[in-house]
Amino acid sequence: MGDELEALLGTTAILFCKHQGGGYPQLEELQERSFKMILGAAGVQGIETQEAFDTWLV
Repeated sequence: MGDELEALLGTTAILFCKHQGGGYPQLEELQERSFKMILGAAGVQGIETQEAFDTWLV
């Protein structure tokens, strides 16, 4: 359950970044942290290829 929550939080943060655009002062840092959260959750799920990641993320 924790991995799913981490992926959900990371995805929500990415959506926030897209919504805020360039107006958010720490946008780049938030994008990096968000993506690391998603990658971490994917890694725990055993996702190893880009194709598997894309399918899992959807």
